[in-house]
Amino acid sequence: MIDTRGNELYIGGVAASSLVREYGEPMYAYDAEVIENQYGKVRAAVPPEIQVFYSMKANPNVSIVAALSRLVQGAEVSSLRELYVAQRAGFSPNRIIFVGPSKTEAELREAISKRISCLVVESEEELYLSDAIASELGLTIDVALRINPAFDAAGSKLKMGGSARQFGIDEEIIEGVIRKAASLTHARVIGIQVYLGTRILDHEVAWKNTRYVLELGRRLQEETGLEMRFIDFGGGLGVPYFAGEKDFDIERFGVEFREFFAEYRKTMPNTRFVMELGRYLVAESGVYLTKVQYVKTSRGQKFVLATGGMNHHQATTSIGTLVKNHFPIEVLNKMCAEKTEQITVCGPLCTPTDVLGKAVKMTDVEPGDIIGVLKSGAYGLTASPIKFLSHDHPVEALVYKGRSFLIRERSSVESILDNQTLVYLDIEEKRSSSAASMAAESL
Repeated sequence: MIDTRGNELYIGGVAASSLVREYGEPMYAYDAEVIENQYGKVRAAVPPEIQVFYSMKANPNVSIVAALSRLVQGAEVSSLRELYVAQRAGFSPNRIIFVGPSKTEAELREAISKRISCLVVESEEELYLSDAIASELGLTIDVALRINPAFDAAGSKLKMGGSARQFGIDEEIIEGVIRKAASLTHARVIGIQVYLGTRILDHEVAWKNTRYVLELGRRLQEETGLEMRFIDFGGGLGVPYFAGEKDFDIERFGVEFREFFAEYRKTMPNTRFVMELGRYLVAESGVYLTKVQYVKTSRGQKFVLATGGMNHHQATTSIGTLVKNHFPIEVLNKMCAEKTEQITVCGPLCTPTDVLGKAVKMTDVEPGDIIGVLKSGAYGLTASPIKFLSHDHPVEALVYKGRSFLIRERSSVESILDNQTLVYLDIEEKRSSSAASMAAESL
């Protein structure tokens, strides 16, 4: 668990300072026991028939995925590389679904040839291409149609449906698509997927979204004759990052869910119900650690300049949002000290957007202190501009009950040239000609 002992933050029973001494910084540290506990909350709340799939985009580190492969029923991938990582981490193809609005032919071919559990297609064109590829391979692939719903998820921090979107097939035309798909010979439509939004903190909004999807599935089954053998109702459960936000009430969500789920189970007894979760499972497990390099004051405002910033953790910068909030930020070696100052925490990049937290209430900070950004287990490293200004790739460590494991090494200076090819152009003649021309013009 992540807790405070004495004056220091502990992650999985290991002091933050010990992790920094062993692995260096900047770094991400994840507590696997927190992930177990988050999954346990979900499993206890929702009916046993609900299959929980890990949405790998939240954190695709192979060791995180491996830890979850022992817990959840499946993985949701969105690229060829995620498909590869999922299998390496222990997910067999029949536990994997593949989503994404613009899958390439290579991705479809690989997913079909691996015989994954279900391919979630997001357009008619993708549906027909999948059928053609499966036919060429001599295989049959189960597909679910992603629907862009007419319903708007009012409580979502990031809406994924309810208006014109690049995601899915509009609800208004989905019946016709299902009827046309009946003539396909190698892409077999077995159900639907609907993902209304993410970062939902209101349990009532979450269960209403879920009920809407289940009702849509039942209606489509009745009106088109398609037996719904698969319904993926997304998830989108959030965690509170900012002041004033409250924990998602998973217990009350579960109570409401169980009350209405039974009636849908009766009309769809052979349906596999899937709930996708990413952020809810892993966000609380992670801490981003970075050292204070300098402390300075500019026109009365105090700044901390850290060794890592938005290049490693763009999510906490609030780029692209109207309201500038920040994740919980602490001085990990001074957890119990009184917070008497307002400090802006910045990273090493040459851009004013590299701000981990603006006007954060903190204790007195000195060079050498360790800053920690909490709740950083989801959409952290791999959702950040890691290559910008060519700084180090941070270490990642997994901690479990007092033991820590290195799960990603720090990049070397030389690794910046990986996948690059150095080409020398013969430009000397042009350079000399240009110099001569400039000299002539100056006479």
